[in-house]
Amino acid sequence: MAENVTNSRAILSSKALSQQKITEPSVAVSDANTPKGTGPGIIDSLARLPAQSILDERGLSAALAVTPRTIRRMVRRHELPPGIPFAGKTVWLAGKVLGFVEAKLEQAAKEAEQEANRLKKLT
Repeated sequence: MAENVTNSRAILSSKALSQQKITEPSVAVSDANTPKGTGPGIIDSLARLPAQSILDERGLSAALAVTPRTIRRMVRRHELPPGIPFAGKTVWLAGKVLGFVEAKLEQAAKEAEQEANRLKKLT
């Protein structure tokens, strides 16, 4: 019975992804009506999903506008968190992926500030 529940939840997540049209990532296009700070290259598909959305490899790759193979490479390079096995697939929660990326950005900013301070002391 638990296996059926698990499989039906995975199917529901796939249906939810197709209903939200995640197959083609949302990339903002700049025009006169586009607010400053948005434009080409901004992918917001992942950010628009509810934090508890379950994404399989294909769904995550569509949200990030990369191939499933690139998702595996990004995990190997620690650019994305490792997924968890669920219903015979590797899955991620949208909120956890965003949190991981935000933490990496904060760490990079902290390291850049430390390096700037170090260089300032040398001059």
